[in-house]
Amino acid sequence: MLWAIILIVVAIPVIVFKPEWAFLCRASLLGLGCMYLLPLLIWTPSRGLVIGAYDIETKTAGFTVGLLLFLAGWAITSTSDLILDAGAVRMNQTLPIVSVHLHSVRSTYIVIAVLLNWGTIYIAREGLVVPNFGKAHVVETLLILMSVFVGLLAGFVLYAVIRCFRAPTKSLTEATRAPLHRLIHKREKDHEFRLLDEARESPDFKHWTKFPVTFLGSPVPYWLGRGYLKESAASPRLFKSILQPHVYAFLGFAVVFVAYLVIFLWCRFWYRGSAPPSLSSLLLLLILCIWFFSAATFFLDAYKIPVSLVVLLIVIIASGIGYAGHYYDLHANPDAPPIRAETERKTRPSEVLSQPLEVGKPAVLICAAGGGIQAAAWTAKVLTGLEEELDKGNGAGTFAKSIRLFSGVSGGSVGIMYYAHATYPVNSSLPDPIERRKSIVQAAEDSSLDPAVFGLAYYDLWRLFWPFEWPKIGRDRAWELEDAWVRNGKRAFASTHSKSLSGATLFAWRRDAATGVRPAVIFNATTVESGEHMMFSTSPLQNNLSSERKIRPFQRDFFSVHPDCDVSIPDVVRLSATFPVVSPAARPNPSVAAEDRYDLVDGGYYDNSGLTALSFWLDDALQDLYAHPRITFPKRILVIQIQPFPEHSARSGDDKTTAQNRFGELLAPALAVLQVRDHVQIAMADGSFDGMAKRWELEAHNPIYVLHDRPVVSIQLESVRFTPESKDDITPLSWHLRQGEVDQIDKSWQDFKISGVMKDIRNFFDNVNNK
Repeated sequence: MLWAIILIVVAIPVIVFKPEWAFLCRASLLGLGCMYLLPLLIWTPSRGLVIGAYDIETKTAGFTVGLLLFLAGWAITSTSDLILDAGAVRMNQTLPIVSVHLHSVRSTYIVIAVLLNWGTIYIAREGLVVPNFGKAHVVETLLILMSVFVGLLAGFVLYAVIRCFRAPTKSLTEATRAPLHRLIHKREKDHEFRLLDEARESPDFKHWTKFPVTFLGSPVPYWLGRGYLKESAASPRLFKSILQPHVYAFLGFAVVFVAYLVIFLWCRFWYRGSAPPSLSSLLLLLILCIWFFSAATFFLDAYKIPVSLVVLLIVIIASGIGYAGHYYDLHANPDAPPIRAETERKTRPSEVLSQPLEVGKPAVLICAAGGGIQAAAWTAKVLTGLEEELDKGNGAGTFAKSIRLFSGVSGGSVGIMYYAHATYPVNSSLPDPIERRKSIVQAAEDSSLDPAVFGLAYYDLWRLFWPFEWPKIGRDRAWELEDAWVRNGKRAFASTHSKSLSGATLFAWRRDAATGVRPAVIFNATTVESGEHMMFSTSPLQNNLSSERKIRPFQRDFFSVHPDCDVSIPDVVRLSATFPVVSPAARPNPSVAAEDRYDLVDGGYYDNSGLTALSFWLDDALQDLYAHPRITFPKRILVIQIQPFPEHSARSGDDKTTAQNRFGELLAPALAVLQVRDHVQIAMADGSFDGMAKRWELEAHNPIYVLHDRPVVSIQLESVRFTPESKDDITPLSWHLRQGEVDQIDKSWQDFKISGVMKDIRNFFDNVNNK
């Protein structure tokens, strides 16, 4: 039934336009289709990717969205009208007469598209999903919807003003004085093609094809100017030389271009650091694409040149000019080589594991899985919540001082970044811990989607027209995402007087780990060239730093690849969270040797749990501790795995599988790759950890160590999993959380506090402290 409805909806415009006209107006019709596609995605499994863009939070943002919705409809009508008016002249051939109901049908479709987007804004505001938000939320939602309507009205007023200032125009037939055009439009519909053949043999047709066109009084080759310039006497006036539909289209595009520049200047100069709502940036991209591709098809269709071929050639030429990709900055390591060597020695995994931040504290290792902003917020909520619960009966700072290692992937890296930045060093001079914990959660929950999409609509779009290296001057959507993280932290930590994240670097955190004021941190990424695991670690594995000990293949570490360099923490976290299409793959700036410039993407491609890197690190530390035992050898180790999504449940055998559905043979391979990526990664990470943990529980009984009295190491794994109230809840996969999703995170944590896993974690701390 759904496919039948979609087929009917698509068929109506084609029938009304006629297939030939529908093909010529394909850019406009595809733009109209995109206006439907964006809101309809919220009813598909991909809704988590787009619904955050519709969560409009201010009346100004609502007005901007309303204005751009009208400009999108204006672009569709203006470009299609231009092709309908001048297409036959430009193609130098006769096309079927379009339906008399064209304008009413097209307007109806545009109005429905606007209403769909309007309704999606209401749904994204959770007016239907969470009706118990209260009267204030309902009133605010209604005001935002009203501001969208005001934006639409403002666009209509602007349109009416431009229509009033247009010069009165005659029909295109009279403007061009083309005898063939008059003849075609006088023929009866049943005799279209017969009359066309007669028209081509007529003297008027031969005269019309040779009729000169002029621009500002100068003759222009007919093959170039047909459909653009008037076939009239020479005129020195600009708008007298150009066909009126093009004048009208130019004015419409000028309005869009001015809006594009005004939004950029407003965000970058008047309100520095702000960004328009994501939906506005997406609509701007859509409107610009409608205008660009409509103009391209109008010009190229006359010569039977596919637009896709031209776009492909531009991409190939731009790629051949030079690398126009994305970069992250590397800085020179400020410490002298002897100091770096001493720092390296003190941050070996065995040294970090055996030296707690405070004597007598248990050994706790944290790994946080990826999953966008939900993973970031859940990680921050769990870390601050565990600190609050465990410090109650064990003393202030117990949980924070017990942590020896953080291992993060993607959104989990973001949550770890905020917690490790604001919590350490742990001392009495820190501000109120309650305020600090609230600030950490607030920073992780704050949206960063708007700046990222803004970077896509501006900086990344400009790259298409400047296909050269942008090492210094080139911002991109990833830079905007990082900057948003820094601003979110600065705003959240304003009351705690924490330093800005912009000054935090990986080597500075490594120096803190060496001096015992901050736990070790691993931010996980993946290399594009080989698919290898790239770890940005303040406590690198020894086999990664030594060329003689290459025990584990497919493992790289930042300090082994760039031993004399440093990199900022926001850069590192962004590389760990580089999942398409929100942020692009990036490599070091061009000052780095070419053989060391790996493109990096999200660590989730290798392992989305962070548990694999933690297992490697712990195994490396225990190997060294068993070979060279320390007095503070940890005999019990707690590993806390933070998982931001509910556990996948197997489908019932009675369900109809994807492969049995229509088109299943086409979709099944891609879906299988995605499912294997998720489930196999989880199984492999858990299996690797279980094998490592069992090995070290039995290693003390190894004949090699029995005579040396090595202790039995007990490694306990506890999973802290996000559990929504309903399985049908939307999972936010972008960098924006709606209020209902924030409430779900709070509710899930409250449920976890009374769970058996929380009881086990408390028992671990109680048993260690009682010994």
